[in-house]
Amino acid sequence: MAHSKQVQPNSQWQAVDGWQGGTVTALACSPHVATDRVVLAGTLAGLFLSTDGGKSWRRAGQGMADPQVTALAATATSSGVVALAATQSGHLYRTMWDATPQHLVWQPLASWAGLGVVQALAFSPAHAQDRTLFTATSDGIFRSQDDGVTWESSTFGLLDLDILCLACAPDFAESEVLWAGSAEGGLYRSRNGARSWRDSGVGLPDSAILALLVSANYADDQTLYVATEDNGIYRSTDGSATWQPFVPALADVGVNALACSADQQQWVVASTDGLLVSHDGGATWSSAQSTTVSSDPAVVLTVALADDWALAGTMLDGLLASTDGGVSWAPANRGLIAHAAPFTQLTPSHELVALDVAGLLACYAADGGGWSTLNHAFNNAGVTAMAATTAPRRPLAVATEQELLFSLGELDKTREGAVDQWYALPLPEEDVTLTLIAPSPAIGEDQTLFVGENSGRLWQSTAWGERWQPLTPPWQDALLLQLACSPFYLRDRLLYAVTATQPDPAEPTIVTVWQGREAGAVWEALADLQSDSAAVALHLPRDPVAQPILLATRNRLIKLSRPDAPPDPVAQNKAEAATQWQITQHFLPEEVRITGIVTTPLYVEERNVFLTTTQGIYEGCDDGNGNAGEWQQPWPEIADQAMVGLHCTENGQPLYAIGVGGMIWQVSIVS
Repeated sequence: MAHSKQVQPNSQWQAVDGWQGGTVTALACSPHVATDRVVLAGTLAGLFLSTDGGKSWRRAGQGMADPQVTALAATATSSGVVALAATQSGHLYRTMWDATPQHLVWQPLASWAGLGVVQALAFSPAHAQDRTLFTATSDGIFRSQDDGVTWESSTFGLLDLDILCLACAPDFAESEVLWAGSAEGGLYRSRNGARSWRDSGVGLPDSAILALLVSANYADDQTLYVATEDNGIYRSTDGSATWQPFVPALADVGVNALACSADQQQWVVASTDGLLVSHDGGATWSSAQSTTVSSDPAVVLTVALADDWALAGTMLDGLLASTDGGVSWAPANRGLIAHAAPFTQLTPSHELVALDVAGLLACYAADGGGWSTLNHAFNNAGVTAMAATTAPRRPLAVATEQELLFSLGELDKTREGAVDQWYALPLPEEDVTLTLIAPSPAIGEDQTLFVGENSGRLWQSTAWGERWQPLTPPWQDALLLQLACSPFYLRDRLLYAVTATQPDPAEPTIVTVWQGREAGAVWEALADLQSDSAAVALHLPRDPVAQPILLATRNRLIKLSRPDAPPDPVAQNKAEAATQWQITQHFLPEEVRITGIVTTPLYVEERNVFLTTTQGIYEGCDDGNGNAGEWQQPWPEIADQAMVGLHCTENGQPLYAIGVGGMIWQVSIVS
């Protein structure tokens, strides 16, 4: 058995620093928020809880299999507070608390399985008595009258099924009135608890209804408001029979969310012009003052308003908070580590770089500089792909929708906005969105890199991106998932790719592993694998003989290797590859999802393989003959952490792990 490195007996993973902020998709306040100060924040990287009115946050998504939250709602019951959370994978979760919670455990509602992604949630105001709740999906509205045990479709009368928002009248228990806003601009009202619907949008523009707000005094003033995608805010004072513009000056402004005080005097509006506030019932408006954020103005997706504070959830910048009625705002991201996923790379100078799914790029400095974003160096364009190189003078390659860029030297020099620290090049062709960059491991010598896009197209450059040559891979109508050069590319000129096809939606996805010889001029399919997911991790350990390929999909680790291959890379390159590959696989527990694969530079001697997963990091020892050994979780302190990245330095220590959201963990290993 090969000798394996192990974690030091007294060493544990330590949380080093987190990339604060991220995209906040939903906010929900406790019905007793004035006294308990409890707020929930849903993000693309998990659910967070605050018990001090948004001043600090901690993760609170235990039990949720999917971190991407789409909707939140909370209401009072006879035994405390009940909350619902919906996720992008189509799951619906429930939790309860009877005192200020220190943590939350969510239970999935099995009855919701297969009914779709929830875009909005609404409790009946009398939920404690009638146990009624509503969900909005792209396929219509669903109603439950038994607290989520069973569901029924409630779409009769809806002319557009893509419902974006819901709101119940405060007197719903007596009136059974509620409203729904659609993506096609329809506003619908039900007077019988969602059994049927009628159009109620006379006077509204043909614009998507993004949010609904009902007056707290609706029984007396019959007033409600809608936020539109392109035409500002509209108000009805006759129970939605007719509508008029609420603020004519905002007629051409898109509004994502709105909140107001009970007397409708204080307003906070999330618009395409940034945060807007009013203190006189909407008679006059002003732009909120905020500190520096990634976009100017901040892109605000959701807002919440209490008696003495307000919160705004943004795209990429996390949360902004105000304690002066919305006049001034400041980041409120202490503990909110919510950048999705992110994708990370370690440069030759040991700088950790992270890419948010929305295109925000940041660098971490271990010397106390913390995290800083880099997008300013390329006009704040979103990043579509990145890759670390082995060349210290050009350690990072970055692709945007407009250009390909190389950093010139250490990334720390770009923190002050030094655009001249980046070398920009045109993309291989116009209208190309690069999603993969694969530098040669000897790019400092051969100047070679490959780039690709999801559609499957590939290009090669042997001049640092100055000139490009299109490649002609054999796959057709396939999604290109992964692209990587052989660790010994300078000698063997091998390129590897992973594609996915699904001819029939009812059938499994076919994942194909390809080897491109002669720098991608000649391609051969090495294996076709069935998977129920098009998400695949790829890793090429440094073994010049067996040349193993490690892949992971869901909870399955797959190894392709050539244990009897000739040691000469040239002879290997000329051999008929497909008949020589041996395939083995290993399964982690069913509930675990593998997100990444890492081996140390001493893989041939140690045979250590690390797997980042949704439940910490697994360690195994490969015996070198195509067999995977036992897999274990040697670090219980991170067993409940979803990990998305793992990096090691040239000598194998320390190890850096990156959790969902952007938390950095560190540990040292010894022989």
